[in-house]
Amino acid sequence: METLLGIKKYFSNDDNKTELLNLILWFIIVRISIVGIYYILGELNIDYLSKLYDSEYYVRIAKYGYTNDIDFAFFPLIPIIIRFIGVPGIITINNIASFVNTFLLYYICNTYYNKDSAYYAAKLYIVSPIQIYTMVPYTDNLFITLTLLSVLMYSKKKYIGCGLILGLSIMCRSTGSALFFALFIYDIYKLLKVRYSSSNKRKDEYIREDICKFFKVYIPAAIIAMIYPVYCYIRTKNLFFWIKVQEHWLKEKTNIVTFIPKSIYNVFKYSHNHEITPVVIAAILTDFVIVILYIFELIRYKNKKDINFMIVIMMLLFVSTSIKGDYIPLTSYPRYLLVVYPLYIMMASHSKKTYYTYILQALQLWMCALFAHSAYFF
Repeated sequence: METLLGIKKYFSNDDNKTELLNLILWFIIVRISIVGIYYILGELNIDYLSKLYDSEYYVRIAKYGYTNDIDFAFFPLIPIIIRFIGVPGIITINNIASFVNTFLLYYICNTYYNKDSAYYAAKLYIVSPIQIYTMVPYTDNLFITLTLLSVLMYSKKKYIGCGLILGLSIMCRSTGSALFFALFIYDIYKLLKVRYSSSNKRKDEYIREDICKFFKVYIPAAIIAMIYPVYCYIRTKNLFFWIKVQEHWLKEKTNIVTFIPKSIYNVFKYSHNHEITPVVIAAILTDFVIVILYIFELIRYKNKKDINFMIVIMMLLFVSTSIKGDYIPLTSYPRYLLVVYPLYIMMASHSKKTYYTYILQALQLWMCALFAHSAYFF
């Protein structure tokens, strides 16, 4: 509560109100654009939105539980929410989460970096292609909210709250474990740095505080995160059944470097498939632009010792070693990368160069059109 009150007081400052209003205006424009495209194409209905990409699995799990093996690939937080408030409810939550994320990102970036970077980080998030998912019963926007809140709680030394929300982020989607390990390794690094520092007179006190923090953050997070694997074990006698079932439709491993060439190769290899169209090829090129932006920022980011860079690296390693794909374009990859909120902070560190905003805005409008036609996401 103290943290939330601090944020409220921060945004009540007159100096921040102008940028706050500008961000709200951008947010509204993007919302109208997305809804407008769906409406024009005649796809603005709950039945259609509930079947896009993997949304149908979440909706089915919410209605019937984990009845099929393949259902176990999807973590339970979103189905639980859908079960209680329905598909319109989760779409509403996703839009609210997106709105909250904008200002959490602004607040965190302004607190630890500078005001210009904060404004452009929030703006980049607003125009990011990930906003498309506010219109479907899916995980992305709520996942970003949980990760942002986790890091905010961590930075405010609200460690128990951080642990609880961190656990929920993993319950939302398995990639939340990347944040868990990023924070864990970051804490280990700081602990070792203090332990072997000869000049720190309060060494023992800092070490005790860090050990206490480990219990407050990682024990609650681990307990919540293990609820679903334990459920899998009870149902299937396999703690990692949620990983095993993904082999049902996924065949070949890939990573951030190889997935574009593999996608292009598969387009030609499976050219007889009715899903391989010029629009699909355009979607692969869209993926390519997103990944290039991502790699470009990893290379040029200056603060390579801070927690944001650690989160990006851990997420990158997690996705690169776990994502797979068969003949269809590996479109999940950019989406996994775009939910890693430090990406927007890293891109905004060059706040005077706003070309990122225009690139992402163009990508978003293009992806929204592809998405509405069910061509980009299968």
